[in-house]
Parts: sequence; structure tokens; C-alpha cells
Amino acid sequence: MKDNTYIPVHFTIALILGIIIGYYTKLPIRGIALFLVIMLGALIILYRRALKSYKLPWVFTVCTFLGFICVGALQIKLQKPEAIKRHYIHQSHSQSIKQLKVKERLRNTPTYQRYVVEVLKVGNQPAEGQMILLINKKALTEKLYRGDQMLTYLEIQNLNRIYNPGTFDYADYLEKQQIYGQLVLRDSTDWIKYTLKLSWLDRMSRFRDRLILKLEYYEMPDRDKNTLKALLLGQRQDMDKDQYKAFQEAGAAHLLAVSGLHVGIIMMMLNILLQPLLRLKRGKLTRLFIVVILLWLYAVFIGFSASIIRAVTMFTAVAIGMYLGRERRGFQSMVLSMWVLLLFNPWYIFDIGFQLSYMAVFSILSIQPLLENIWRPSYKILQYFWQLTTVTLAAQIGILPLCLFYFHQLPAMFLASSIVLIPCLGLVIGIGFLFLLGVVVDKVPIVILELNKLVYGAMNDLVYKLRDQDLYILKQVNLSWYQMLLMMVGITFVVKYFKNKNISFLYASLLLTIVLQVEFIYNRVEQGKDQSIIIFNQIKNTVIYQQKAKQFQISTRDSIRAVKVIDPFKRIQGLTAGTPHQDLKNVYQNQGELLLVVDQNLPYQQINFQPSRVLLSQSPQINLTRLIRRLRPKEIIADGSNYRSDLNRWQNTCRKLNVAFYATPIEGAYLWPSKP
Repeated sequence: MKDNTYIPVHFTIALILGIIIGYYTKLPIRGIALFLVIMLGALIILYRRALKSYKLPWVFTVCTFLGFICVGALQIKLQKPEAIKRHYIHQSHSQSIKQLKVKERLRNTPTYQRYVVEVLKVGNQPAEGQMILLINKKALTEKLYRGDQMLTYLEIQNLNRIYNPGTFDYADYLEKQQIYGQLVLRDSTDWIKYTLKLSWLDRMSRFRDRLILKLEYYEMPDRDKNTLKALLLGQRQDMDKDQYKAFQEAGAAHLLAVSGLHVGIIMMMLNILLQPLLRLKRGKLTRLFIVVILLWLYAVFIGFSASIIRAVTMFTAVAIGMYLGRERRGFQSMVLSMWVLLLFNPWYIFDIGFQLSYMAVFSILSIQPLLENIWRPSYKILQYFWQLTTVTLAAQIGILPLCLFYFHQLPAMFLASSIVLIPCLGLVIGIGFLFLLGVVVDKVPIVILELNKLVYGAMNDLVYKLRDQDLYILKQVNLSWYQMLLMMVGITFVVKYFKNKNISFLYASLLLTIVLQVEFIYNRVEQGKDQSIIIFNQIKNTVIYQQKAKQFQISTRDSIRAVKVIDPFKRIQGLTAGTPHQDLKNVYQNQGELLLVVDQNLPYQQINFQPSRVLLSQSPQINLTRLIRRLRPKEIIADGSNYRSDLNRWQNTCRKLNVAFYATPIEGAYLWPSKP
């Protein structure tokens, strides 16, 4: 059976479509459920008729496809907080005691230690749902671990949705992780910690935490310990920003996330270690059973994260396929594992790691054989490195659209780092596990300790050397979601052409390339005609970007602080890094209308023109009612340089006078004209 006729492929596509439809539309749950029942009824009738003719009609396939779309939509709808009556967003939070349970520790900030916690109760009512917990480090007298519970009376806050063009929408990311609120504890009197009966997952997590604590007693550089904890234990929280950034710029950040690569290497090691079992009567089945059990125990041990769950699920399917003698059906195994994962947790489809992992695997399975056939080296060592090169290139081709869409750049050192580091990864993981085994029993042989220090030290040194090359193939690329899909479809058509030698696929890929080029050119031309103003949101600063045709300027009070919000915007717009910053002006013109900037130094009483918009900056001591009656603006804007108390007062004034009010600390950057 060919891959493109493999039934779960169609089921998986339908499931993904249903999840996306269910998430982004407001279709009622009852309506989706009713349609699903109708499809099931139609399938039963069609199947009974097919028993007589021994042939399934095409309508059966259509109904099955529509049925799985309904299943996907229903799954995501039922897991949204709006459909969960006990979710904490439906309950009153003020002055209610909240009972929380720690689920995961996140990377800390200079001020706060961050955790993901589950809400168990709000007041006397049982509750559920996850949120972010921030505890001031000064108020945190002891570390919190998974399973710890606490009581607090503070109110749960909404996620902070402050963002500027080009910056990462963290609130949207958290919502797709099923996190909808946050709680900030600033004083030790704000909460009471206690611990009740721990679950088996909590106990396993605490065993891992004790193991990490034991690592501190061994003489190893902190960066090497952090790399070991990330590679083997899935703990990147203690890795400093500089080290993580070095892995990113070297194109090796994927090595730090315990995912399919690590699990594949571990499965290979286990198969080799358990090779003697094949001599037994049922040795092959016994080895399969032991390997699968150990893989899932490892997943539990390192925290049951989304990346490890999908990786172990994938390789469980691969291991079973190998046992059944179907090693060549890797594509089917991957599709089946994806279908199972999405069926149980539809939120995985929004996880960037999930998308990159499966796209890389599918690309390796479909593109790598084509690349490998280009050259057949005579020597085994050349064959090995050529195969590794083609695997890396195939993965990079597949994830190219996603990398450009999410990260706007592609590191040139990805290929070099993969060729150098991946062949050594088995050695690194193997020695690391031997070291951890010694740590568990408190007896680490000096040879293993020194070898561990040597291997991890060399790995980090190599990563930093690759990082220092500071090269990028592509950067400052801003793809829309439909441009990303066009690129994916185009790559698929090219692969289909080289596999089937059907000229139609080549013509289709060329047509898509032309469409993409026209789209890029059109966007550049339209951008050159653009006249716009963006008022960025930044605390204690005012930043204004103005574009007139192909000319633009950036005005700010503090050019050093402004870099933080301006640089991401420059990157996605393709602006030069050395764009000069100018001092703020009091008047800006855009599309024939005027923007007036009112601060402490502007006597607005002397203004003799009527601006359409007024920007309040640095909390000016003004009578807003008089200003509105004198200047009659359409809209009042307040940026992040103002005090929060002033924002609330101005908002009430504008509401009374029926004038539009926009506060960037609440609604994000102000775009004029607004973008769709």
C-alpha cells in the first residue's frame, strides 16, 4: 500500500482541520455533536449497503472524513475553559482562599521564581485549570517542588497581553498551553505552603529533583552540569540565557530539548544492550516489551512533558513496526502516532516543538532517500557522513517554512553543528547515563567522572566556537501563515516530482513559486506606499515609529531603552539595524491628520489647531476635560510612560465625554491606521 493511500493519513488531516476549526470558530458544541451523530448514522447505513455489494461508495469516505473533522472540533471545544463549569475563570476570585498545587518549575526571572500550578479549589468550591505562579525571590524561603500545595487569598489576574509588533505574544502561547491566568506573590505572608499525599508522578519528580541536588556535590563547571540536566533530565530552567543563546545561534538548540532524537538514540542503545535476549524462544517479543516499558519509565522520570510524550509515542510505534517486520513503514508509524496524540490531546497541534518534530521526521522519510541517491561514496566512513548530511539537509528543507514563519531566520551553522554533534550524541548520552547511575548510588568512579567532564566540556566548547561564526543563511524574513503553507505545498510538489517523475507536479511547484514571488513583490510595493504611525508600549518611555512611503523615522525619549521594543520590529520589517533615533516632537502628521503629543512641557492651551488624536506622555498634570473640550480630538491615547492611576482616571473621563480612549499598557501598541 502506498503512503498516500494510507487511511490514517486522511483521518489525521481531518482531525487537524477539525481542531483548527474548533479553536478559531464559535460553532456551538451541540451543533457539532449533532452533525457527528448524523455522520455516524450515515456511515452505518452506507456500511450495511456495502456488505451486499462488497464495495464501499465514495460517500462513505466523505462521511468518514467529515466525522473526524467533527471529532477534532468537539475535542478542542470540550477542553476549552468556556466548556468546563469548574474552571477557575468562572468563579469569583476576590477574597476567596485558593488552593493550589505545584505542577512544574519554569525558568526564573531576575525578580521572580515562576511555576505552573493547578487550581484545586476557589473558596469552598472544587476548581480546575492551570495558571502561572510568580513568587518574589525575597519571599521564597525554600524551593517548591512538584506536589507541594499552598493556600493564598490573593486574586487571580488575567494574563498580561501587552505586546508590540514583532514581539512574541506570550499570553497567546500560554492559552494554547491551557494556561489562562497568573498569580503574583510578593510577600511571605501572602501564602501558606503544605504537602499532602503525593501521587506517583510527584514522587518520581522529587526523585529527579534529589538527583539534581546531588549533582551539585560533584566538581563540574556549571555550564556542563546545566547541559547534562537539559540533555538527559529535560531540565533547562537553570541554564543561563547566554548559554542557551549560544546553542540557538550554533543551530543546536534542538539538542537541549529531550525529543525524538534523544529517544531514538536511547532506543538504539537499549536494543543493542538487550541483543542477547534474541537467543531466547520469545526473545524478540521480550526485548520489545522491555524497551517500550523502559522508554515510558524514562518519560515519567523526566516529567512527562509534551515533547517526551510525543517522542516516546512515535518510537513505540516504530518499535512495534520493527517487531512486526515493517521497518520500511516509518511514515505510517509516524502518522499513526500523530493521530493518537492529537486524539487524546488536541492542544499539541499548536505546540511549535510538535510541528517541527513531525515535519522534520516526515521530511527525512520522504526527502532523505532522494538526496542519498545523488552520490554513492565508496568508503564506509564517507557513506556514514554522507548519510548524516542528507538526513540533516532533508530535515532542514522540511522545517524551513516553519522556521521562517516562527523565528524569521535560519542559522547557517545548523548543518555544521548537526554533522559534528549528532554523531557524538550517543557517546554523550551514554556517558551521561553512566555518570547519573553512579550519582544515584553515591558511587561515581573517578574514570566516569573525568570522562563525563571531558565529553560535556568539549561539547560546550564546540557549541561556543560554532556560535562565534555568527552566520545566517536567511534573516529578517516575515512570512504570513498562508505564505508558509504555500511554501510547504511547493516543497511537497517538488518531492512528488522527483519520486514519480510526473511533470504536472513540477509545473504546480513552479506556479506556486511565481505566486509567492508576486506576493512578496506586491507586499514590498504596498509597504513603500504606506503612511502609518505606531506608538509602542514601553514602561517609562515613549516610542513613536512613523513611515511615509519609503522613509521612516523613530522618535523616543530614551533611545537605549527603546532598543528592546524597536529591534524585533526592525527584524520583521527588514529595516536596517543602524536606523537613527530622533527626539520626540509634539506634532506628527499622518494621512492628512495630526497627532499631538502632550507632556509636562507642552502648554496645550496655546494650541490653535485641532488634532484628530492626542497622545498623553509622562503623566502630564492636565485637566483632561478642558483639553477635550478645547481641542475636540477623536481619540485620546496614553502610552506606557504614564502612571496606572492616571490611566484609570483618564479612561473614566473619556467615557463620560464619549471620546475613544486607548491605553497601550492595556491594549498593546497603537497602530494608525489599524491593521486587520
